[in-house]
Amino acid sequence: MMNDREKVYLIFPAVDKGDRNLPKGLLYVGYALKKNGFQVEILQFSPEDMETNIRKIIISKPLFVGFSVFTGSQPRAAAEISKEIKRRSHVPIVWGGVHTSLLPEQCLNEKYIDIVVTGEGEETATELADFLVRKESIENIKGIGFKEDDRAIFNPPRGFIKNLDTFKMDFTLIDVEKYIKKAPPAKRAIHFITSRGCPHRCSFCYNYAFNKSKWRAHSAEFCIKEITKLKEEFDIDGIIFHDDNFFVNRKRVLQIVKAIDMNWWGEIRLDYINTDIMNEFKKTKCRCLLLGWESGNNRILKLFNKGFDTEKIIEKTKLIAKFPDIIIQGQAIIGVPTETKEEINNTVKLALKLSKIHPSMRFGIGQYLPFPGTPLYELTKKLGWDPPKRTEGWDELDSRYKLHTFPWLPWANKKLRKKMMFISRYSFFLTRSQIKTKGDLWKGLVGHIFYYFVYVRLKFGVFFFPFEIYLFDSYLMIKMKLRTKYVKKKISCKQNANIEQ
Repeated sequence: MMNDREKVYLIFPAVDKGDRNLPKGLLYVGYALKKNGFQVEILQFSPEDMETNIRKIIISKPLFVGFSVFTGSQPRAAAEISKEIKRRSHVPIVWGGVHTSLLPEQCLNEKYIDIVVTGEGEETATELADFLVRKESIENIKGIGFKEDDRAIFNPPRGFIKNLDTFKMDFTLIDVEKYIKKAPPAKRAIHFITSRGCPHRCSFCYNYAFNKSKWRAHSAEFCIKEITKLKEEFDIDGIIFHDDNFFVNRKRVLQIVKAIDMNWWGEIRLDYINTDIMNEFKKTKCRCLLLGWESGNNRILKLFNKGFDTEKIIEKTKLIAKFPDIIIQGQAIIGVPTETKEEINNTVKLALKLSKIHPSMRFGIGQYLPFPGTPLYELTKKLGWDPPKRTEGWDELDSRYKLHTFPWLPWANKKLRKKMMFISRYSFFLTRSQIKTKGDLWKGLVGHIFYYFVYVRLKFGVFFFPFEIYLFDSYLMIKMKLRTKYVKKKISCKQNANIEQ
């Protein structure tokens, strides 16, 4: 029989009230804990909404409170919540996730963190919970760090899970309605993971350090079964595959997407693309492929360790343009260590060229972020960047909330940094406004006019009075409010129905 101490809260910190990213990792960890007899509740809230949630946590006297943290603004949000729990209780605070795994020493040095979990958390969290229930020493649990007399102690790392099918995302631990996305033609799409890691070694990617360049996957049969359950239980009609690298095993991918017979989105490396695979995707309900073309400069591509050049980027774009019904989201990065003004302009020029080759290709030109543990992180430090000394300081990497200083680019003054921010924002509109609008000539005309405004701004670097961004931000704000109102109404109807029953 369970007692109150056998409850575990898992928190996926929200950066703000509108943050509704699916807590994928915690769905796995929650499943593992639940499978071993623990009561589990997953919470997602921002520091703005702490009071009610923290009061609930403290009253429940849980075994521990676990946080999943990714580098960026999450560490600050998680820190604020952890401090408040620690101030008002003696509940053990446990941090895990990518950020914690990349900087375990820094995290454990914080007074508000008692234990850190490095690497995959399913087996480690379960073992930790068992030891805490029995009040046994945790000094032999692999994959954790803890404190003893204010001294940080790190146990040996835990190996990778041998059979991923042993664990799954437990969607019963959340209100699924909050995470369902409208992604035309899908009315009810949701994220899903089929594998972990990536065999490639891109010098800017956290996978290099977190997954040791290893790729492991659920079996195709397992994925088909779980996605079918989502379809039956939650009326899902779209799957957004959120793997680190979904396409490592082509045969497995095709087996999955053909069997589910559902709208799907996935990320693919540019050099995986060929005519055969595009023809296969065309036979399925493939709606969008996300790929990283990364830069308009061969020197930067070599620095990234991508294994292809700008000629290959153009060649592959011409190929995928022959399949206009499959939307392509192309990603690139600027503000890279050692990058010059001319090289940033070259990346913008290549984006404009690709938009002409592939009229419905979408773009995202993001600003480089130095993730700990990556080769470029070390280069960035050598070029003058001093990483945050405290966990809360890592929100300076989140481009949504801060204008980066780019100390690794001595020539990047405030004016240029602002220009890079505008390049990032305007690249989002480069071809998104040109997507075909069947039967709506007026909408199509407005879209084309909007596109050419964006094209001219990017081509000539003219960003005064950015009315397009003002309009879009206002649209997003209205959309978010309507979405929140809709979800609240849906939850209320669901609760009333349960009461009546």
